[in-house]
Amino acid sequence: MSTCYTSDLKKRIVEHQSGISKSTSFCLPVELVYYESSLNRKDAMGREKYMKTTCGKWYIQYRTKIYLRNIKNIT
Repeated sequence: MSTCYTSDLKKRIVEHQSGISKSTSFCLPVELVYYESSLNRKDAMGREKYMKTTCGKWYIQYRTKIYLRNIKNIT
């Protein structure tokens, strides 16, 4: 899982998928399953800082479990 701020999501996804990003290069292939957007950089940076805390990581894990559970129910 990668938690990062970016101003260009498409470019960041390509970096992760191609192995350029060290944070995900060891677990290829990767797939984007969740993202958040903010109206300004300050809010985005604050949210990124929270997401890197223990509570933030629990939140992402919870959201990911819900997503994957919904996918299983659809298929």
